[in-house]
Amino acid sequence: MSVRTAPGRKVKVNAILDDASNETFLNEQVSGVLGLHEPYKTVKVHVLNNEVETFQSYPRRL
Repeated sequence: MSVRTAPGRKVKVNAILDDASNETFLNEQVSGVLGLHEPYKTVKVHVLNNEVETFQSYPRRL
């Protein structure tokens, strides 16, 4: 997928698109290219086998 930033600039990023999701997660590199600068938030995601993964993300809703 290509993301447009400044006029005339496109950046290619890998994305998982889930139209049933309520959240959007960006890594630090992509958020930097897009000019998003917010404090990190701890996010917990339920994954397979009743496991919970915890990671840091920017709290950004698109």
